[in-house]
Amino acid sequence: MTQCGGYCRCCSNSELAPAEDLVPEEEATDGEKLVSLLVGSQSWVHRRVDALRLGGDGATRLQVSFEVTVPADLRLARPGHKMAVPLAFMAKKPLRKLDTSDPSGKPASILDTPVNKAYAHQFLLALAPGRVQSDTVAWPAVREALRDIVASDGGAAAAAPWRVLQTLLSRSADRGGPLTQEDEFEQSFFLGIARQMGEQFLFLMEIDAALAGTRVLLKYSLDQDAPRTDTDPTKRAIFSLVIPDFGFAASQHVEVELPQGVILERITLEERLLGDAVQRSLATDVPDRRTQRLVGHVALRPSARFASGELFVTAIPAKQGLYRFAKISILAVSLVVLAAWFVRLDVTAFIRRVDIPSPSASILLIGPALLLSWFSRATEHSLIAKIQGPLRLGLLASATVLLGFAVLAAVPVTPVVWAGAWLVLTAVQCSALLLLAYYASDFGRWIKRIKWRLKANP
Repeated sequence: MTQCGGYCRCCSNSELAPAEDLVPEEEATDGEKLVSLLVGSQSWVHRRVDALRLGGDGATRLQVSFEVTVPADLRLARPGHKMAVPLAFMAKKPLRKLDTSDPSGKPASILDTPVNKAYAHQFLLALAPGRVQSDTVAWPAVREALRDIVASDGGAAAAAPWRVLQTLLSRSADRGGPLTQEDEFEQSFFLGIARQMGEQFLFLMEIDAALAGTRVLLKYSLDQDAPRTDTDPTKRAIFSLVIPDFGFAASQHVEVELPQGVILERITLEERLLGDAVQRSLATDVPDRRTQRLVGHVALRPSARFASGELFVTAIPAKQGLYRFAKISILAVSLVVLAAWFVRLDVTAFIRRVDIPSPSASILLIGPALLLSWFSRATEHSLIAKIQGPLRLGLLASATVLLGFAVLAAVPVTPVVWAGAWLVLTAVQCSALLLLAYYASDFGRWIKRIKWRLKANP
């Protein structure tokens, strides 16, 4: 939904109007029921849990569950003794690997596109300001514009009919006389909802109509694009999860599970209202690093119905796994290179001639090189690749050094090439060692803090 800040005819700034107050005494239409269900959702959606799972195989999956009690007088009747339950607004794009679950744990049916669009159109018609509905000149054109908005595929296709709707409402207001402050907020709220319906569709699930008035658990899950991490000079990766309809449930829970190889450092949830301004930080979870936690959880109660939320997640490398292996391997190869230099200088200074080692000696170096290169490659989640990228680069550098020494041990070369190769390989290993030191000491964090202080105190 959009952010109205509670200034519409359906809710107040601090408290949501009860759903039953929005429904007339006579039998309501499906559109009016949808207005009551969606605007007054906190009265029947008790809890919502958004769980983002980042799998080690590279998949990112969002699992959402709802604890709901659909009011019997607001159920949307469907054929076969079923009822439709509105659960979310989703972007108009293909849903990848969508799974649903009804209260019995069996797959639940979802409404097809034409039925979804019909419900969305009825919802917008019922939500339209009363003075617009009573305008016999503008109302037919408004109905058609709303139909075009719902039928569009988003983007420019939705923007054109929305501008038409905006013009129609403006002309209707001119004919009807000056707008009160309440009318202005109501019209602005309606335009915001209409604009959102051009970019998103109404997601409805079918369940047994006999469950109306009973508290039940509904679920759906689908694949998501991998979260885009922010550029950070430290060993951290920061990404966010946007919750557009943040105030849909009375109690909102958000959970994040990271893949093996990284752990949570912090998760923070921020609430946004009008203008996407940060209203307040609602919840923060800072796990103890000694626990090496992969899962973070925050629970909260939204302060307004029409609010959006954004969860910020900070991940760091786990102490076990590749991090420990890389530290040991890079340090070990560095010690081998250092020891080899002592031997080489001793031979050069006292014996004054260099013997090419036996070609069989290269086997002793190729083995570890292949092992390090194998550990530096793997198919995994992009988050792990982001965090462990410097470690893998260091391992590849060490593997290159061992492979280079193996080639020098197996292939006779001139003294100039021999000395030059030694210098290049030593420089590569020194770079790997410096990269490890920068990464392990978290020196980038100190640089970042210094930049912040210089910017704050120029």
